[in-house]
Amino acid sequence: MFGKSSKASIKQDPPPPDYGTSHLYDNGLSEIMFNGYTPLLDQHHIIQENDILEDFKYGTTVDQCDISIRMDFVRKVYSILFLQIVGSVLVSGVLTTNKVLRQYIVSNPVVIFLSMFGSICTLLFLSWKRRSCPLNFYLLVLFTLFESSTIGSIVSFYNSNVILEALLITTGIFLGLTLFTWQSKYDFRTIGGYIFYDTSNLMKHLSPEEYIVGAISLYIDIVNLFFQILSLISKLNGDNE
Repeated sequence: MFGKSSKASIKQDPPPPDYGTSHLYDNGLSEIMFNGYTPLLDQHHIIQENDILEDFKYGTTVDQCDISIRMDFVRKVYSILFLQIVGSVLVSGVLTTNKVLRQYIVSNPVVIFLSMFGSICTLLFLSWKRRSCPLNFYLLVLFTLFESSTIGSIVSFYNSNVILEALLITTGIFLGLTLFTWQSKYDFRTIGGYIFYDTSNLMKHLSPEEYIVGAISLYIDIVNLFFQILSLISKLNGDNE
């Protein structure tokens, strides 16, 4: 009786079910890793594999990538930087040419400190959310607005001719760099110079997807360059108001 029961139970065992997981192994990375051997993977393992790919995406610096990726990173950075410069010129232009706004800023220097505080807070938050898209783009715009307001507030204390001279010189330098980055096939790692050095240095620390951080870093360089030129021209002309 015991034998018949065992025999019956063996006959009733169903065949192994087809889980339909063959489509999960079409991933090229899996084929390379396992050399054609496709073990049974569940959803958890696939998510882990995607996490590895994401970590690799941000763990590799631009400097470690192919030259085409490096140049693409540089072009993205300078494209965003160009838009930041244009926005800053427009906002600063309104603050310096409008007599009412200019007089208000000169009479209330606290506006400068409020703008600087907003820039710093936005920059800190952006460094925290640097990989959160599209939040990082929104923070980029907000930071540019705060910084543009700061620039406009500071230059309100200078003579208009001095501001124009400094702006033209800075714009000429920036346009030259932008044209070079768009047309050149040279590797920035072998080029010296103030902004070129910072560009090369950023490529050693940022991933290809962190071009917003790179643009902000160079934007700050351009702003500092503008203020240095502005201060120099003002001292030479003695036109600081």
